[in-house]
Amino acid sequence: MQKENCIPADVDYLIGNHTDELTPWIPIIAARRKCNFFVLPCCPFNFHGKYVARRGDNGSQYDSFLRFVREVCVRLGFIVEEDRLSIPSTKRVRNCLNIPAETRLVLTKRFFDKILLNSDELKDGWRCGGAIELSELALMLTESEKQLMKQQCGGLQTFLRNQHQVFKTLKICQHSQQTNFRPSVHDAFLELTIL
Repeated sequence: MQKENCIPADVDYLIGNHTDELTPWIPIIAARRKCNFFVLPCCPFNFHGKYVARRGDNGSQYDSFLRFVREVCVRLGFIVEEDRLSIPSTKRVRNCLNIPAETRLVLTKRFFDKILLNSDELKDGWRCGGAIELSELALMLTESEKQLMKQQCGGLQTFLRNQHQVFKTLKICQHSQQTNFRPSVHDAFLELTIL
């Protein structure tokens, strides 16, 4: 069986831009070709698949991944220079997605009931609900629930937007410098619950 080398012999520099699965392999290829390299990693992968942060690693999964890539490079004898670029695909997103499902359900039901009872308007015999100030819902949170949302890099507004099947969050500008947000029960969700 003949080995094929897809990298020409006269290559003296490898560039890995958004290489995903190839990121940890670029330093190995560069070491074998005795050339320098540059990697701009994005999605974290190790040699076997999706990279999972190691136990006891502090910081984000991406920080842990960068440490892993650096360790690979150093073991191969490279002097590592690092510059942290702001890459949109690695932007930290506020999401509240790691709140336990049971807690999400309890909070969603609590807010749903409050908004639904906020108006006496009926449509075909069904209560339509209304809109409510975000600050009113915030008063319904316990301290531990507030802390839980903060630990998830989000807040009440983020939580409600994640429950977009149930709630609509409306931006209402009263003054040029003040913006209020009013969550309401999503019409499509009301139609589903009525059927």
